[in-house]
Amino acid sequence: MILNVLGMAESLVSYEPSPRFLHRLNPITKMAMALVVIIGGMYASFPQFPWVINFGIFVVLSLLAMIGGVPLGKEMRLRGGYILAILMVLFLANLIFARGGEGVPYGIRPVTYFAIEPIIYVTSISVNYALAKTLFILDSIVMVIVFLKSTRLADLSYSMQRVGIPYSVATLIGMTLRCVPMVTGGLLTVYNAQRARGLEMDKGPLGLRLRRWGGLLTPLVLVLMKWVDVMSIVFQSRGLDFSKRRRTRLRLLPFGVADALVTIVSIGGLVAFIVWSRRLL
Repeated sequence: MILNVLGMAESLVSYEPSPRFLHRLNPITKMAMALVVIIGGMYASFPQFPWVINFGIFVVLSLLAMIGGVPLGKEMRLRGGYILAILMVLFLANLIFARGGEGVPYGIRPVTYFAIEPIIYVTSISVNYALAKTLFILDSIVMVIVFLKSTRLADLSYSMQRVGIPYSVATLIGMTLRCVPMVTGGLLTVYNAQRARGLEMDKGPLGLRLRRWGGLLTPLVLVLMKWVDVMSIVFQSRGLDFSKRRRTRLRLLPFGVADALVTIVSIGGLVAFIVWSRRLL
């Protein structure tokens, strides 16, 4: 199951070209949208707010992805079972550690459904809290998927340079994001190679299964060290240094009117929501 989750992660964050509007937006605009979703969802996860706010954010992001050319529907059809299992684990974990009797909003007395004192309280407040936190994590993951599947990492590095971030820092950030699917792909390659040699990860007691991971991690480290050597040559060929030389680029991605409108509306809405929420706390 772990390898299937890794394969799912690699597929979800890989860039897919499309002529839709999300792919034409400036990466800085999409970074502002991600900031709004994460900060706004964090505030909406307080016990004072119903979980439907984060659910509404999820619906908006899903519609935005479908209209903007990000194939979330295809991924859900292929890997919906794994995603549902992960969400259930997150919900139960949040429910166990939620504040069952604390932070009562608007003076409403919580309804207790189940309790194992003094650790576990399952109340109307804790259920709302667990649902809101789980949906907040889901919203953040969906926003990251929308961002990475609709953004060329080269465009992201260039856009960060346009706002004043040094070339070396912008390039390293882009390469770090690119390394996520590389590591998962390397682990899958090593796993398949070891399976061809007779390694069985799904049989035997738990302790034996854990020890078998050593047969995967050792060759994976060797593969990663080889990639590091190759990437160091790539960095040198691209002139990666900390100088302030002006660099040119063949493909330009301007910050247009649509980018300015989306950024202003997103950040303005976030500020208004935070001000409103602070008055309720």
